[in-house]
Amino acid sequence: MNFMQNEYYDEVFENINIKNEILKSKEFDCCIFKNCKFNETIFQFCKLTECTFENCDLSLIIIKDSIFNDVNIINSKAIGINWSSCGQPYSMNFTSSNISMSSFAQVDLRHSNIISCIAHEIDFYKTNLEKVNFSNTDLLNSTFGDTNLKNTDLTSAINYMINPNMNNINQTKVSLPEAISFLKFFNLKISKYDWIKLNKLIEITSLLWIDFQKKVTKSKLNYKSDIIIHKAKIWEKFLWGGGYRWKK
Repeated sequence: MNFMQNEYYDEVFENINIKNEILKSKEFDCCIFKNCKFNETIFQFCKLTECTFENCDLSLIIIKDSIFNDVNIINSKAIGINWSSCGQPYSMNFTSSNISMSSFAQVDLRHSNIISCIAHEIDFYKTNLEKVNFSNTDLLNSTFGDTNLKNTDLTSAINYMINPNMNNINQTKVSLPEAISFLKFFNLKISKYDWIKLNKLIEITSLLWIDFQKKVTKSKLNYKSDIIIHKAKIWEKFLWGGGYRWKK
């Protein structure tokens, strides 16, 4: 499909394949893209407002002087994108998507959320992540430097490694066992036994957590309250009882 018009409003586009093409001076307002492929497409002087991409592939798109404002990317691939080149205003929400190997360096993400995503090797250098929700997001090998994490929600994020001496973690929301990673950046002498114990706890908690989520999914339990109770029991048994015996 060729986008012949310069402006599109409240339209639904499905099964479009425009790989390696150039979209220039196009405006999309309140549009929905479903099952579309934009691999390596160049967005130049474009403006997308209140748009949604569902089950799309946006990997390696090139953004030149374009605005993505209040855009939602859901169940999609958006790998290898330099979001730093976006214009302002900028607001993105990523849900259940793979956004790995991308850069948000020096981007203001205060009005964005990254939920249930694979976010490996992301560059968050000098990114404003204040109040951003990273629920259930895997941040393996992502880098943080001079990053604003004030009130950022990392309570259910995993695999993050953030140096508290080089980032603003004021009132950052975290949970155990992932929060233990902060200890590695302090000049502390923790005994080998305690590190082994902590690492074992992380392994056991992960296994129990997976099992617990399966049980909650199959039942009609109060999800939030049961999570709190379950985690509390794990730590109580491990720290005061000398260990937690894993049973299949």
